[in-house]
Amino acid sequence: MLKFYKWLKTFLNGTFKSKLAALLFLIAFFVFTALIVFVPGQVGGGSHPLDTEPSVSVSVYFDDTTVSTSDVPYDHYCDTTLINDGNVNLDGSFSATLSWSSSDADSCSGDSGASGLSGSVSISVPKSYSSSWSVVCYTYDYDAYDDEDAANNAPYEILQEARAEYNFCSGSSDNSGESSYTQSTYSYNQSSYYSQSSYSTLAPTVTLQKNIYSNGSWSGYSTGDGTISTGDSVYLSWSSANATGCTATAGSGFSTGGNTSGGDHITEPTAGNSTEYTVECTGAGGTVEDSITITNAYPTVTLKKSIATLINSENDHWSFTPFTTGDTNIVTGQQVYIRWDSSNVTSCTATAGTDFSTGSGNNDTDGTDYSITEPAAGNSDTYTVECTGTGGTVTDSITITNTSTHAPTVTLQKNIYSNGSWSGYSTGDGTISTGDSVYLSWSSANATGCTATAGSGFSTGGNTSGGDHITEPTAGNSTEYTVECTGAGGTASSSLTITNTSSAYSQSSYYSQSTYYTQSTYYSQSTYSSNATLYLKKRVYDASSSLWSTYDSNNNETIADGNMVQLEWGGSNIKDCVSTNFTISGTSGTDIDVTEPTPGNAITYTVRCSITP
Repeated sequence: MLKFYKWLKTFLNGTFKSKLAALLFLIAFFVFTALIVFVPGQVGGGSHPLDTEPSVSVSVYFDDTTVSTSDVPYDHYCDTTLINDGNVNLDGSFSATLSWSSSDADSCSGDSGASGLSGSVSISVPKSYSSSWSVVCYTYDYDAYDDEDAANNAPYEILQEARAEYNFCSGSSDNSGESSYTQSTYSYNQSSYYSQSSYSTLAPTVTLQKNIYSNGSWSGYSTGDGTISTGDSVYLSWSSANATGCTATAGSGFSTGGNTSGGDHITEPTAGNSTEYTVECTGAGGTVEDSITITNAYPTVTLKKSIATLINSENDHWSFTPFTTGDTNIVTGQQVYIRWDSSNVTSCTATAGTDFSTGSGNNDTDGTDYSITEPAAGNSDTYTVECTGTGGTVTDSITITNTSTHAPTVTLQKNIYSNGSWSGYSTGDGTISTGDSVYLSWSSANATGCTATAGSGFSTGGNTSGGDHITEPTAGNSTEYTVECTGAGGTASSSLTITNTSSAYSQSSYYSQSTYYTQSTYYSQSTYSSNATLYLKKRVYDASSSLWSTYDSNNNETIADGNMVQLEWGGSNIKDCVSTNFTISGTSGTDIDVTEPTPGNAITYTVRCSITP
């Protein structure tokens, strides 16, 4: 005090310069004193305001590589019903990482060697719902620490503490409050805290992962979007840091219970739909979120083809095109391989296409068929696969067209019935006599239709093969018969000529000039097999006696003027009967109104029928 009095006296009695120097010294003295007393984090001060409570959060991240598919999800080990029923094996443990972060704390320590304001340690997690880990953080009263405490290396007095605990089944929870620990438990070197002149608040982080159960096994945890089929299950897991709470803000059936880490079974999207699942976490440093989209895809199938072309027949060398989608054209000799690829299906079946199959059971979901039958020249064939899954049924098709244009061919043959027998089929022209019958037959290749373009009574009906009874040429005449066939490769024709070598005039049976006239009656029995028969019979009414004769098959008959004739026909295995010079209907019957020849003339009556196959 004496020194201060002398200084004050000098200040009052001194010059202006001495007064200014004294004033600056006085200001510096008070500023230095204020720094010691009031500024935390400097000499004698703490690293934070005394009324600020510390906080800490913990989380556990499991190592999926130590977890078999039967271990997932972890909450099975928290289900006392499953455990009591003996459905959960509690032997062994999981490998995991315990992470923690804090704010407004001076030190932290915890289970499994946790130490520091933030960090992580490896832990072994027993398969038990009672397993838990804790981290405790503290703040100290630096202002009460004096030189004597420092000299004696005394511990700091604990002002406040914060505790965070992670339970294997219930997740993490925070517990803040004043310390109940004795001061002697914690001893720190004062100098390690003098350097803390400022503090920052860490931003929270969160990671959302999916685990998909499909076809009897779990996929394992992974980030990013996922695809499922109807019937699959999805388990979502979230973990955060520097957060005080997390909320599921999107996604049906997704809930966090407010926990900063954990897992939940969700409600999966229905077939053909997608659902986004979002978790949002909040801490002192702000808010953060993470999302995953789960898609329940419809079944799909794609049909592709590859064309094989023979390059060298001697060594059976072929070239192959890549497998591609869409229809295609081939030429005769090329081979087609068909491949199908599907997703989200349980079976695939080949429903169209000659000799197309989807495996030995015709239900493989993926594969290649190397043995289909390709379409013939000028034709197309469509090959279809149908696949079924829990989301429905889908199909895909490919049409293969053979564009080869081979020229059509046609052959015309004749078969002549004469003197009770058939000549047999042969090509080339032919000769007949009056009363003979001719049957023409044609056959073609690479044709789409055939037409009879010449010849009386000759018709094909548009067919590419067949036969027809023709109208034979009359005595002394010839007729050319022609068939013409058309196909993708052009037009072809075949012809033959039939000549009737009989004389144009013939003398009837001898008759008495004054009384009798000659009637010649003929019939054609068209027999093409041993099972076909045909007959034509006559009977004559004698006007002089008023009597009818019995029906007979004599080919010639002489009648007198005024007599009448009736004809009867029939047979077996015949059809499409036609007649000449009298009227018929059907394959059997009687014509009672026959027109007889006039005196001095003759009439030939003929019936012709086709054979029933």
